[in-house]
Amino acid sequence: MAGRITLHSILNLALVIVLFAVGWSIATSVVKLFFEAKGFGIHFDADTISLTLLSIVEYFFYKFYYADDKEATVAEN
Repeated sequence: MAGRITLHSILNLALVIVLFAVGWSIATSVVKLFFEAKGFGIHFDADTISLTLLSIVEYFFYKFYYADDKEATVAEN
């Protein structure tokens, strides 16, 4: 059981890393269509906007993706 948990943890970490890298590239491309590089100023430039967009999208994706795991964990206890 412990080996399975470790393998799942590594795969989940790899998923998060890959989705972050790909998601940031896509979010940057989308933001560049609508905003200039300077964005809304020095503290909220195009890169910050793309990271904010990525964070919001990933929050809802992971909430949906891991919803079944949360229900299974609660049922086991």
